[in-house]
Parts: sequence; structure tokens; C-alpha cells
Amino acid sequence: MSALTCKREENISVEGVQLSAKSVNLKVGESLSLFAVIDPLNASDSRLTWLSRSESIVTVDDSGNLSGVAFGRTYIIVSTVSGNKSDSCEVYVNGTLAGTTGNEKITMSSGYANDVYYSMANGVIATVPRSNWDIAFQTGSRTSTIIINAGAGIKLYTYPGGDISAWDNVTTADIGSWKNMNNSDTTWSFGAFERNALGHPDYGWGIYNSVSHDVIGDSIFIIQLQDQSYRKLSIIKKASVGNKYIFRFANINGSGLVTDTVDCKPYSGKNFIYYSFTIKDIIDREPSADSWDFLVTKYIEMIPDDAGGRVPYPVIGILTNSGIKSATLDNVDVSTINYSSANFVTAISEIGSDWKSYSMSLNQWTLKSNRVYFVRDRNLSVFKIVFKGFGGTPTGIIDFEKSKLN
Repeated sequence: MSALTCKREENISVEGVQLSAKSVNLKVGESLSLFAVIDPLNASDSRLTWLSRSESIVTVDDSGNLSGVAFGRTYIIVSTVSGNKSDSCEVYVNGTLAGTTGNEKITMSSGYANDVYYSMANGVIATVPRSNWDIAFQTGSRTSTIIINAGAGIKLYTYPGGDISAWDNVTTADIGSWKNMNNSDTTWSFGAFERNALGHPDYGWGIYNSVSHDVIGDSIFIIQLQDQSYRKLSIIKKASVGNKYIFRFANINGSGLVTDTVDCKPYSGKNFIYYSFTIKDIIDREPSADSWDFLVTKYIEMIPDDAGGRVPYPVIGILTNSGIKSATLDNVDVSTINYSSANFVTAISEIGSDWKSYSMSLNQWTLKSNRVYFVRDRNLSVFKIVFKGFGGTPTGIIDFEKSKLN
């Protein structure tokens, strides 16, 4: 009589797991699937768990199906139940599907320390410190615009005691009575240095020469820096050939004289090239002009006063890029996607700062509850913006809902 034997089933251990991609790109509202391959293929236990490190950016289900939620970067991690083996995939959410609505969050940091460049289609493009520059030169070969960093407290005055020939006699004895000059809050092409412009050929800081096509400086300016110290400053010229600005600055008593040149040619793809008097050098801080739609920043806005006029006031708000149009609809249901009656304009502060206000009684920021903004980008895509929250000085966080309409 032969003995019966039972064959014991062999347990095949998991040795690893590998995802079908190491990095993927998604748009808000878009979905795709990741696949995981267990090593060996005949492992006894093939169960997997899926995890998103940030579900506010990307969600993932038990089968590896991803869905883009909001702009950002995160990781999807797959792990084996047996053996605790894992692999990860980096996920970038950097676009929006038409008809998709998503929640966005922009962080300027505590004290509104940073400027944030933002693309309607691709989210945050760059976050840069606001305080690292003092003046900036528009890079176009046929422009002469020079702006100041008013958001960081820079102040500019025209010296009233004489033209450029009075350089050695400059004093700030009565500066308290001089008029502070600011950038335009409706266009990038009119800076603080142009406030005295009389029209062609007078561009405020200099006179256009029809022979050389240079703009020749004729004025002395006093600039108050972020540390409250003063410098006297004169733009010597903008050279047409070479597209260069040449300028000089010194302490009020003439010491510390610096003559410097800013060559705009290497930065022709940007709106401005920036300069710091502290380090006496240029600051390349702005992304390519065609990569962003609006800038979240601190700037000087002309706001209504009690006498029916308008006065300059520092605000936190949004300035659109050149070539971008925006529109405002008030007293509407914020769920609307109908922009047929919206008036799209090129004024850079159409969105501006008044989508929020501070309530003294509530001791908090409140938002316009029935206001909708629309932005038309360079590709003629239209986006809707509804602001949802403002963190104020402690966080500098701006929350908004964004929808791509076409």
C-alpha cells in the first residue's frame, strides 16, 4: 500500500515593484493611469496600495488612476502589501482643460515679501523677493520707460534746484515739500521717471535726439532707498545703438560716485531689467514676457479720496502683463460663465486690489461676493477668476477659483 503525499504550495516573495513612468504631466481636470509591475510576475501576493503625497494637487484611486486637481508638483507612491516594496512617480500639474474649474493658491509669504508671476494656463511661473531691486529699465529698443520699486518703499523726486548742470550743488534741505513721483498703475510703459514728460521729444528724464535717436538726460533726481538713505541720480542717456542705458548716482554730497551701464539686449525677451543700488549691479528677476499673464505684487495704486480726487496708496493686488486683457463683472452670480457683456481692457490694474477690503468692525479681510473677473491670454483663451480668500500680512496667501472657459 503506497503512502499519500501532499504537495505544499510554494510562497513566492515580492522582490520589487516598478511604475510605468517616473514623471508625468497633467492639467487640472485631466486624468491618466499609471501601471505597476511586480517583480517577479508570479509573486504570491500582488496586492498594491496607492498614495498621493498631496491630494490637493493630484488624487489617485486604488487602481492607479490619477486626476489633476490644482497646479503644483507632488509624488504618487505605489507600495506592495507583501514585502513593503515601493516606487514613486513625480507628477506636475501645469495646465487647465477647457471647461475645468480648480482652486488655486498663491503665496506671497509673510509680510507680502515676494512677487509672484502667474500664468493662467500653467500656474505659478516664478516667485521672487520684492526687495532685491530699486529701479528697472524697459528693455524694448524703442522704449525709454524707467520704473521704481515703489512696493518696497522706493521714493523718487525731481530735483527742483536746477537741471543736470546743477549736479554739484544738490541738496535735500527742503525735500519734504517736493512731490513724490510714482509709476503708472494702468500701463507698464509709463514709469516714475517720466512724470515730468511734456510729450515727444520730452520724455521726462531726457530729450529725444532726432539725429542720433538717443534720449539725452536733462534732469537730476533724488531717490530714497529702502534703508531711507538718499542718492542723487541722473540718466545720462539711452543709447539707441546698442540699446543701453547709461546713468550715474552718488551720495548727496557727491561721494561714492558710480557711473554704470545697463545693456538691455541680453534681456530683450523680458519686459524689464532691474538694478540694485546696494550691490551696484543688475538683477535678472523677471521670467520671459511670454510666459506669464499677471503679477501679484505690492504697488502704488491711485485710489479715490474724500474730496472726489485720487491719491497714491500702497496696495496688494494683481497687475496684468502687457498684451493681456481682463474684464470685471459686478453684481452677478459668481457661477456665471457668460462674459459676452464684459469689457476687456488692457489697463494693467483692471483686477487690481479692490476685490478685497478690510473690515475694521470684523477685524478681517472681506471679499467682493458678487464680482467675477475674466482674463484673456495671448492664445485668446478666456479664464474666469473668483477670489475666495485673502490671508493678509501673516501669510500673504491669495485663494481663488479659476475656470477655463474655452
